[in-house]
Amino acid sequence: MRSGLILILFSSAAMAAGSGDVHHEAHVSELMWPFVNFVLFFGFIIYKIKKPIKEGFDKNAELIKELSEYAQAKDQEAQKKIVEYKEKMKNFHLEVERLNKEMEEEFVLFKKETIEETEMHIQRSTADAKRKAESEIKRKNKEINEDLLNKIIFKTKESLESNSSLRDKATSKIVAAL
Repeated sequence: MRSGLILILFSSAAMAAGSGDVHHEAHVSELMWPFVNFVLFFGFIIYKIKKPIKEGFDKNAELIKELSEYAQAKDQEAQKKIVEYKEKMKNFHLEVERLNKEMEEEFVLFKKETIEETEMHIQRSTADAKRKAESEIKRKNKEINEDLLNKIIFKTKESLESNSSLRDKATSKIVAAL
């Protein structure tokens, strides 16, 4: 590559020298000092920027390596998830059937429990209603009997107060009974 660069430089310098108004023959020695300056200048530039360029390329290579490893890890995770989801999709209809069976069993059990609880509540309510009705009947009978007895006592008292012969008979019977 260096020899190709030197050849290009010499040929371009020779062409530039030949196109001038003065016709003298160019010699290679006339290009020696510009060539030396050129080599020294670009050698110095290459020497100075070689290290930063190398560091930049190394840094980019490391970054690309890290990104590649990260991408491979993510790809492996994605492949695992794809396999997992494929298995789930394969067994999806079985899972749906299992859930439907469980739901039907729970519904039947719920229906049975609800019916049993309702019957128990009906029986309990019926028994409570019967007891309440019996209690109410007894209370009403007692009230009627007390009312009837009070009326009988009141009428007896009235008839005893109005009829003195009856009062004397009643008093004698009560004294005889004691």
